[in-house]
Amino acid sequence: MEDGRLFLNLSLKELDISHNKISQLDIGGIMSLTSLNVGWNKIGEKEAEHLSRLSTLTSLDVSDNNIGERGVEHLSRLSKLTSLDVSYNSIGDIGAEHLSRLSKLTSLKVEYNGIADK
Repeated sequence: MEDGRLFLNLSLKELDISHNKISQLDIGGIMSLTSLNVGWNKIGEKEAEHLSRLSTLTSLDVSDNNIGERGVEHLSRLSKLTSLDVSYNSIGDIGAEHLSRLSKLTSLKVEYNGIADK
């Protein structure tokens, strides 16, 4: 997956590519996706921005990556999300605030992100 576009032309609803070593990912061309698991990779802020184009997503797992607070800001544009796991991403307080935009969430995991009580 040298250019990160291995799955570009597929008509997938669900995709699990977790527990790999993926650091560059642009699967914005799979507009039919409703569930995506990219947990335990090396995905950063730029890749989170690409993922934010997947407007049909209802479930997203980006746990144990490097998306940070800016990556969460991008992901907060996914208005159809009902389930989100951003555990182990160092999103901090600012990133946690971005999550409040996701009004349809029924499941949210944010473990180990350096979030403090205010």
